[in-house]
This record gives sequence, C-alpha cells and structure tokens, in this order.
Amino acid sequence: VHLTRGEALLGARAFQRAVDCYPLQAELHTALSAALLDAGLSQEARDAAQQALTIDPRSAAAHLHLANAEEQLGATPAAVEGLLREGLALPAPAADEATLRCNLASQLLAQGRGGEALLVLAPVERLLERCPTPQRAGLHFYLGELLRLSGDVEAARGHFRASEALDPHGRHAAAAWRAARS
Repeated sequence: VHLTRGEALLGARAFQRAVDCYPLQAELHTALSAALLDAGLSQEARDAAQQALTIDPRSAAAHLHLANAEEQLGATPAAVEGLLREGLALPAPAADEATLRCNLASQLLAQGRGGEALLVLAPVERLLERCPTPQRAGLHFYLGELLRLSGDVEAARGHFRASEALDPHGRHAAAAWRAARS
C-alpha cells in the first residue's frame, strides 16, 4: 500500500519488519530491495538483493534489483549487464523477465548497441500479455521510452497510449499521455 502511494521509505520499513519476522524468505528480501531502490537507498538495496540471492540464487528479480543497485552505486556497464544477463538466464514470471529485458536493452542503448537492444526487446510484447495490469502499464511506458530512444517513434507512441489506457491514474499516466501526443 505504501509503495502504491509513492511512500517508498514507509514501504521499505514494512518490508524490513516482514524480513525480521521471516528472515529466510528470499521473496521478502527481494521486495525489500525494490522498496529501498525506490527510496533511493542503493547500498541497502544491494545488501537486501544479495541476501535474497544467498537464500535463493535462482531469483531473477533479485538479480534485477542487484543490477539496479550496482548501477546506482557506480558499477561498470559490463558488470550491470552481466547481472541482468544472469537474471535472464533464470526462469522468471513474465513481468520480471520483461523488466530484465527492458533494463538490459536500456544498458545496451546507452552503450550504442541499438541492434542488440532491439533483439533483447523483441520478446517483451509477447510477455506483456501475461503481466498484471499495473506492471503491464509501467512496462508499456518503459518499452515506449526505449523504442523512442532507438528511433521507432510510432511504435513508442503505441506503447505510451497502451500505458495510459491501462492505468489512467497511475505512476506514468501523465508522462505517457504527453509522450503519446508528441
């Protein structure tokens, strides 16, 4: 509830209490890592993601959060890319795989590897069909941003419109509305 209201620090505190009660649940450490990232606490997010991976090394989501924390802490693009690729090599729910792919594509675009980024993004549209609505809306927005950066403005607009339609009052709604019309 706190995270959906944009109260990342309160959400992180709630997840920390859950981790304190159930310290061997990798999913709780992973969720704590995500909340800490939202709160801007990169070092703590890295520690939580590493703890999740200690408990369950096959957690694709923990690899994602660890890669994001490492990037924020100044890790090399190659190190971040490696963590994302490790996460993609694991079985994951559709939303986690789509997010890993978008993050990896973002890394590749930043390195001038646009062709490779588009190959990484190719399965994302198929994955979106299996994602919960709020996550799908966010992924449509992210995919729109990546396609815009890669030069496919028309495809990007379609994803911005889809994001806005799926979650008209959500986190990305205003930005998606503007981007779909520009």
